[in-house]
Amino acid sequence: ISDMENSILQIKQKKNELAGKLSKTKKLFPGKIEKEKKRKEAGFIQNEINKLEEQIKNYCTRINEKKGYIEKTETVSEYGKQILLTLEQAKNKNGSTLESPLTSDEPETGDIQRQLLYKTSVMEKILNGYQLFAAEKEASEETESAAKYLSAEEAGNEFFSLLPRFVFFEDFSSLLPNRIDLEDILNNNTKSEGYKAVKNFLIVAGLEPEFFMQSNNRIMKQKIENLNGEITVNFREYWRQNVGKTNKIRINFELEHYDYSHPDKKGKPYLEFWIKDDHERLYPKQRSRGVRWFLSFYLELKANAIGNGKQKQVLLIDEPGLSLHARAQEDVLKVFEYIKDSMQVIYTTHSPHLIDLNRLYRLMAIQRAQEGSDCSETVVYSAHNLHATTNDTLSPLYSVMGTRLWEQPFVQKKNNVIIEGINSYNYLTALYRMSERKKKIFFIPAGGAGGAANIANIMLGWGVEFVILKFNGESKEEGEYIDGDNLLEHFAGNSCESGKLAISKEFGGPEELFSALDFKKHILKKRTGITGSNTSYIKENNLSNELLSAAFSAYSREQQLTLKDFDEETAENINRLFELIEKGLAGKL
Repeated sequence: ISDMENSILQIKQKKNELAGKLSKTKKLFPGKIEKEKKRKEAGFIQNEINKLEEQIKNYCTRINEKKGYIEKTETVSEYGKQILLTLEQAKNKNGSTLESPLTSDEPETGDIQRQLLYKTSVMEKILNGYQLFAAEKEASEETESAAKYLSAEEAGNEFFSLLPRFVFFEDFSSLLPNRIDLEDILNNNTKSEGYKAVKNFLIVAGLEPEFFMQSNNRIMKQKIENLNGEITVNFREYWRQNVGKTNKIRINFELEHYDYSHPDKKGKPYLEFWIKDDHERLYPKQRSRGVRWFLSFYLELKANAIGNGKQKQVLLIDEPGLSLHARAQEDVLKVFEYIKDSMQVIYTTHSPHLIDLNRLYRLMAIQRAQEGSDCSETVVYSAHNLHATTNDTLSPLYSVMGTRLWEQPFVQKKNNVIIEGINSYNYLTALYRMSERKKKIFFIPAGGAGGAANIANIMLGWGVEFVILKFNGESKEEGEYIDGDNLLEHFAGNSCESGKLAISKEFGGPEELFSALDFKKHILKKRTGITGSNTSYIKENNLSNELLSAAFSAYSREQQLTLKDFDEETAENINRLFELIEKGLAGKL
């Protein structure tokens, strides 16, 4: 730097000499020839001056770089020394160097670690080209931010607090007791019988245990009476069962005090619970197993949903409602639906009444990887892969399909349509509902061609009118009337006097009513390439006709689909098929 500064001084001296010479040259222009010569000389001198100024500029730049390097080196060296001193302090404090610049639970150690983090950060930023002020400012902000997590353990606790808590519902381990001492509630005596159920009850009622300690007995009893009414109303929203033909049960609790019959507790308060109807006032233990289970279940879920704060819960239930009949099991589904936004519920079941046919996408199936092997692993199938499971595994689902089926108004005097299977029934009933045609039609699934003949014989015996719809028939032309011999030939040897057979040759199955675009949009609900027919796609991908049709039926109701939601091709196919059916019912085939 000193050499360059001396060079700058010499250059400046030379520049000053040239500047003086240039000034004299510009003043002496005696004649025209001499004037031109002096002008050239002045230009040459000016160029020399410019070169000298450029040299000075370059020297100044290099000097600044050298000074900056020295300053940076000195700063880094100083911070390096400070870091080494801080590490030495940490070593003396803990017996070893710190592996991580995180703060400690001990204040003194925490200060050392914060200093280490700050100084290391400043040094790193300076080496990356920051000016000292900017490096210190940014390092200070980063250190303050990092200090919010006081230790690796606390950071881990913060992470785990965001994970859901899994809770197993233990059926009868926490039934509502006949009574419980107020002292056990106030002291959180978890070993007291029914403690958990009572805590759930108080949460649902919106009461803290201290409520029962107030001195104004009249106000407290009035509040309890009001709460009994509210709790009963809320419970009845989910429990639709009657005691007898008309009586609805009521849930009551009261604050009482022990009398002389309990000398060791005389005068001490307790809570007493009742499940009442119009005729009887009974303790919970005197009611049926189903009522007790549902009340315990209701309180558990409602309380968990209310108290589900920062840490969300996943409730696990094994075979809910084993003690309940069909309608009560459907009430269990209502409770699940109520709490689904506040907590997740995962339950296992073999009961068809605990399966919501309108929400098949929620289902998972569980079975052995190798059927019949006790040593085989358990495999879980998603809703999209239910077709890969066995009939035994899916039996509850098939049962609920059948239950819904027989709730329909079958076999009327007129306008009955016999169809082959459940998938045809699901599609056709949904599409006919959407088409809003004037004629009322009753679809009857037969379970195959042989079943169609049996049902036809029965209906002929009853003297009701019907038409048999067959997709993609090969032996009979569309709309051909058939007599008993023909019905015998086509429907497994069952003879009858007469019948009408409507054969739609252009559709291989009800799935073919949909255009490829609508089939992907409303049935598969995904974008995919379909090169052949819809039916062949289902077979090639090993999908279940029954599950697809049931899902479509539920989806069409939920979304309130109409024919306007389908393209022209689909709407035309649907109308053409129903016109064929109506012709058959009118005897015009």
